[in-house]
Amino acid sequence: MKALISYYFLDYMRSFRFVPPLTIYLVTLIANYTYKSNHILSSTAVTAIYLFLLMTWFTLSFFHSEDPNQQNLTILHAKSRAKIFLSKYITMGLCVIVLSACSIIYPVVFGMFEENLSVPKLIIGFLNHFFLGILSVSMAALFTRNIVNNTGIGWLGACFALVISIASAGFSNTLPHMLRFIVWILPPIPSLMSLMERNDVPYIASTVGLVYLWIVGYTVVLVLIFFWMQQKGYRDLS
Repeated sequence: MKALISYYFLDYMRSFRFVPPLTIYLVTLIANYTYKSNHILSSTAVTAIYLFLLMTWFTLSFFHSEDPNQQNLTILHAKSRAKIFLSKYITMGLCVIVLSACSIIYPVVFGMFEENLSVPKLIIGFLNHFFLGILSVSMAALFTRNIVNNTGIGWLGACFALVISIASAGFSNTLPHMLRFIVWILPPIPSLMSLMERNDVPYIASTVGLVYLWIVGYTVVLVLIFFWMQQKGYRDLS
């Protein structure tokens, strides 16, 4: 597994497909802290949304960095499709950890927060990035060519899923009462963002764990769906 993770990471680095999303993320991160009157929770919540959006780009470009023929050879050598895709998920998870850490370290090192540094708030800020990042990876994987044959449709589908996930709180009140349950099957991103608007750390700490568990459960379900769908597609082609 370690060898596969190293292989995929180096292959992705050599492809340079990471450059556009990484550049955009760094620019938005720096732009977000252009003015120093920033609160820790609200500011890191904004950059967490940036990471959520751009991890979709990272994931699609990463899963597509290896052409189908090469991927089949890799599967043949690894002797397990599950191991191949699990390695890809882990690689993207490590990227999420690195980007999440950078998102917190940058404003701390350059003194971009107007309030005194608070370890609990910084931890919550890191976790916001991490959980939204892995959620984005699990969503984007369902739109890769392993599931969706048409790459263009895959990108459009991923973008639509991102928009719906973020805007779900806005249109929930416009739906008929009997259809409002739809909002509950969407990622709890609006709930997390609204929670970050409060500055009551004890309340947030006692509540945010439930939102994180919701995100983790949502992510696990999406990953299981991915493995089931790609395996089903593989059997159908065999």
